[in-house]
Amino acid sequence: MLAGCGGGGGGPSPTTSNAPPASAAPADPTAAFDTAEYRLNAGLKQINASSAYAKGIDGTGQTVALVDSGINMTLAEFAGAIHPASTDIVTERAGQAVTDLDGHGTAVSSVIAARKNGAQTHGVAYNARIMAIRTDAYTATAGKSSGEYFTEDIARATTYAVTNGAGIINYSLGGEGVMPLNLAAALSEAASRDVILVASAGNNGKDTVTNLIAMWVTSTDATGHGIAVGSVNSANQISSFSNKAGSSANFYVVAPGEAIRAVNNAGNDVTVTGTSMATPHVSGAAALLKQAFPNLTGAQIVDLILRTATDLGAPGTDPVYGRGLLNVAAAMAPVGTASIPTGTTVGGASVPLGTSSLRLGAAFGDALATSGALRNSIMLDDYQRAYSVDLTSRVARPQPQHDLVNWLGGDRSYDTVATPFGTTGQASFSDRTTDRRTVEPTRQGSGRSFSFSSKLGTSTDIGVAAGRPMAARFGVDADSPVVLDTISGDPARSAFLDLADSGRNVSIRTDLGDGVSVATGFASRREEDYLKYGDSRSWSDYGDREVVMGEVRKSWDGGRVGIQFGQLTERGSALDSSGGSAFAFDAPVTTRFGGVFAAFDLKLVELFGSWQYGTTADTQLGNGLIRRLSGVRSDAWTVGFARNDVVSAQDRISISLSQPLRVSAGRADIDAPTGTTADGTILRESGSASLTPSGREIDVELAYRILLSDKEELSTGALVQTSPGHVEGAAPAFATAVRYKRRF
Repeated sequence: MLAGCGGGGGGPSPTTSNAPPASAAPADPTAAFDTAEYRLNAGLKQINASSAYAKGIDGTGQTVALVDSGINMTLAEFAGAIHPASTDIVTERAGQAVTDLDGHGTAVSSVIAARKNGAQTHGVAYNARIMAIRTDAYTATAGKSSGEYFTEDIARATTYAVTNGAGIINYSLGGEGVMPLNLAAALSEAASRDVILVASAGNNGKDTVTNLIAMWVTSTDATGHGIAVGSVNSANQISSFSNKAGSSANFYVVAPGEAIRAVNNAGNDVTVTGTSMATPHVSGAAALLKQAFPNLTGAQIVDLILRTATDLGAPGTDPVYGRGLLNVAAAMAPVGTASIPTGTTVGGASVPLGTSSLRLGAAFGDALATSGALRNSIMLDDYQRAYSVDLTSRVARPQPQHDLVNWLGGDRSYDTVATPFGTTGQASFSDRTTDRRTVEPTRQGSGRSFSFSSKLGTSTDIGVAAGRPMAARFGVDADSPVVLDTISGDPARSAFLDLADSGRNVSIRTDLGDGVSVATGFASRREEDYLKYGDSRSWSDYGDREVVMGEVRKSWDGGRVGIQFGQLTERGSALDSSGGSAFAFDAPVTTRFGGVFAAFDLKLVELFGSWQYGTTADTQLGNGLIRRLSGVRSDAWTVGFARNDVVSAQDRISISLSQPLRVSAGRADIDAPTGTTADGTILRESGSASLTPSGREIDVELAYRILLSDKEELSTGALVQTSPGHVEGAAPAFATAVRYKRRF
């Protein structure tokens, strides 16, 4: 025989009495859901039920079976809430209408699903339905008293609830002894049908759960479908009367159970205390979660409630509070490792959200910032629940570029060495990083670099390097520098060659006579190059790159002109953009580029300029979020002048105007998950997004250098960047620096 678990104390008696009415202190209003009804039951705020209400979740479509003393179905608080299968299960009362002479069942029902109607209080799941199954023995047989329940009736009520479609069964009952076989069989059948079983821990004040049903639902026999519920006060302290978690800790939570406002069988507001009042908070929360996440099984709902409970007492699962306090907000929120679905169904292929990111190369600026498909995507949590996520937040946009760290850093040292060809060459060594895209002084790699150049015969020059860009051997500055060493790097050199820095390269230039020369070069960067010559970014930010370059130039006393052509092949990136997981580039991307350059000595000043243009091949990138690149075009240009002998015979100044590499056209085909259906199908949205940034960065730069002696040099530089990062409306960026060098 069991008893209802209402009341404020414990003891061996199989019956307990409901506590007398008392008023509850209202919570402070904080939102639209925060009505007088909501505030009347402080337990709603204590379990964070409002997080579900804010999302329109109220228990609609869910049925909670109440194995209890019945319900007063005529009360306005239950208008539309009573399931048509509600019944009196006791054989001696067969055929009678469901009533509630005790009042216990009505009070428990009001905590679960009393309607939100502007009167009294409302339940946790105020639009769920109650399948009231009257099971108490009151008036059924002479000598039976209020609050007593026979296990055979509870067993039949359990089977009845399962047969009639209840997804949750609430047992606000208590009693000790040996579990009868018929009740165990009924509970086992309910668990096998994926029904959630919620049972009160009991009001005996013991150190472990002793109630028969609560003990069973927290055992392995329940296959993860049961929860035992203890009581806490408004300060989240275990109630003195509540049985503690004890050996049932893994499937035990606590919920508000002291001075809970409810409705009795006469329709009056009452204050009730006991684990009977804590239990319906959990049953109502389960109804909210079943509505919010229809794809979850009952066992998953149970696990979710247990996993997201707020830890109380000793850290972790403990023998007093078990898993902790019921927390609807935490259960509604994503749990565990977020992932992006790449397959067609929930539970299919996916990749971690945490490793899914896109680092845009500087040429793309703020492209993809307004992509609708990326903004309106979904992610899945450990339970494969879908949540909205703005994937544009996973796109890292470049910061304004300059080479200030290198400009101020260590310089190269030079040595003259003998070659196997009987000539001498020049070798240089440096501890400077060659990545002009970073302004951080810390480098993961060594930052070491090496270059060597030598004449082969009278007309051929060969150069090899590791960790230094090949671009310095091509373009307007290849023979003799026109542009001074500037904060931004060298704006006149090839922007496409710059993308293959920090690797290894070889170049050959041959003089054909009459000032005409041709040059070819090959550069590559592999992971081992990064490890030796790397900088502040991880290898995954780069990928393998190869570039082949050709150049034809004509030089004379008054200047030089030339044309360039080449091909850049990137694996894992596109114009320096790289992604991981859902943003991964799974196919090589090829860019063919060309350009022209010129420098003219007009005696007083030297004019220089260059223009480069690239065409990136249309590429199918794989099955990630970005499926295809098409029509990508990019360009960069520089114009400027330089002059010697400005203040003294040992100085030089240069002023340049340049546009860093910028994508001028191009689109990305995006395929992003945007929702799920009831059967678990992933909904996807496909679209095309522009890869052109909103603005155009223009750099204005001044560089000045003066030789103070044969061993001393003073340099200064100033850089102004308008629309930095190619972002329209971005505030201008400034950089200035002064450098003093002395050679020993």
